[in-house]
Amino acid sequence: MQPVVFESLSRTQCDHAYLLHQQSHSNPWSKNAFIDCLHKPYFGLQMKVGEHVTAYYIGLNVVGEITLMDIGVDKAYQGQGYGKAMLNQFMAQSRCLDGEEVWLEVRQSNMRAISLYQSVGFELIETRKNYYTIPSATESEIDGKEDALMMKKTL
Repeated sequence: MQPVVFESLSRTQCDHAYLLHQQSHSNPWSKNAFIDCLHKPYFGLQMKVGEHVTAYYIGLNVVGEITLMDIGVDKAYQGQGYGKAMLNQFMAQSRCLDGEEVWLEVRQSNMRAISLYQSVGFELIETRKNYYTIPSATESEIDGKEDALMMKKTL
């Protein structure tokens, strides 16, 4: 893994992170929704390798309960430790914000993310049936649904 720099994710410094968000999700948020998540009680950070934004996260802090709203890593940098570094930075920032526990949800098919979350101590709490929409292969097909796994880590 190359040296990285962490920067605050702000309204004026979010274009590259938003592009990563769009590439990472089949149903991405609108740009306005993404920007709205950059104001308290939300918080965000982006990671750079050189001048390239390689990862980001957005969290929500509500009275000590932190939610990982979104995290993304550029496909070219996946599998190289950047996601774990980003998640560890998120956990450190959550502790600095006096977080007591961290929650997240993840698609049940996203085994790479589930493995990452478990590696830092997240535990499965429950399954939300049919939570995520699965995009259709063609316009004539009906969208399917996928379960979400709710995971928690006590800080």
